[in-house]
Amino acid sequence: MRSFVFAVWSLVGLASVGGCNSTPTNVMPIIGSYAITVSRNGLSDPDVVTVSHGTGNAVVLSFNTGIWPGPGAPSPFGIRGSLEGTKITIASQPATVNYSSGQLDGKMTGKGTLPTDGSNIMLDLSFQPSAGIRDVDGGVIVASDGGVVSLDYHCEGDKL
Repeated sequence: MRSFVFAVWSLVGLASVGGCNSTPTNVMPIIGSYAITVSRNGLSDPDVVTVSHGTGNAVVLSFNTGIWPGPGAPSPFGIRGSLEGTKITIASQPATVNYSSGQLDGKMTGKGTLPTDGSNIMLDLSFQPSAGIRDVDGGVIVASDGGVVSLDYHCEGDKL
């Protein structure tokens, strides 16, 4: 009986130390909202991005305006990125962008930094519209290498 009681109390002790916590302690300081500026080609828009913990070693970036997960994205709640130390990597995933270019569906990739103290965030995002970008005459603008033009965004800001 004593060994059973000891085993139960050992399990309770492990659970209270954090064995059952769903968010790793190294991710806790970066969870929260950041007031950011989204810039492209000399134009900028204010936005707020909320960083939350995804499954595994991932974070989910939920933008208030302008960037959303597209149909078939790995997370319906935001853009999914992997976190390694202070580096965020965003693998190619469906996304919708709606800034000065109008609403476009396509694929987004990116990288950035998020200091372990969670004080600020910096992201460089690259978005390739699936239908290309239309010029004023309705034609598709192509890149100089013959591919589809990508829209590159720089996002940077401090924690709220």
